[in-house]
Amino acid sequence: FELTIVTDGEGAVVTNDQRLGVGKGDIYFSFPGDFHDVVTSKVNPLKYDFFAFNTDDPELKADLAEVMSTLSLGTRIFRDDRIASLVSQAIAELSAEDEYSERVLSCIFLQTVYYIVRDLKRHADDVSSDEQLCYRVMNYIDTHVYSMTGLSELGSVFSYNYSYLSTTFHSTTGRTLNDYYRSRKLEVARLLLQEGKLSASQIAEKLNFSSLYAFSKSF
Repeated sequence: FELTIVTDGEGAVVTNDQRLGVGKGDIYFSFPGDFHDVVTSKVNPLKYDFFAFNTDDPELKADLAEVMSTLSLGTRIFRDDRIASLVSQAIAELSAEDEYSERVLSCIFLQTVYYIVRDLKRHADDVSSDEQLCYRVMNYIDTHVYSMTGLSELGSVFSYNYSYLSTTFHSTTGRTLNDYYRSRKLEVARLLLQEGKLSASQIAEKLNFSSLYAFSKSF
């Protein structure tokens, strides 16, 4: 998980092809597996602190999984001066390097994650049941983009008729399920192509396209 904590300026965070403007005081929460970038204003350059973390605590993992299943991209921006302050303290503590540093950092990190979960759970409470279902579907597609062979499997995963899922998704998000699934596969493919470690044929196979021709035609 990652936080982009804007300390000054203006810009945007681009996640999975969707762009959200951010300014001083905003905190943007990124999920594992997100493809994201930070874009700065040329007139008022963006300055930010960056905090990445994971946890082995079972309760926190469950809380974070709940947050992931209910937050849309539009509700991932929040504000909490305590978090900004804690991350600044952590950055300063990194240069202390004495016998207490590791324990102090551990306390700071744990407190930061608790604040994140509390803040974002409050965001989730304001989301309708249809929106929550759509966010769960999007999160499943995002995190299973390599293993999914088709959208029909969503019915069994979420225990809903696929037609109902498709209709609800379109009426709630304004996009079709197929459009979302296709855009996510192509975004992953674009990044893999830019990385240059795999051939187009290997990427097509990795993303379960029926053939290299089908992959090329999608682009």
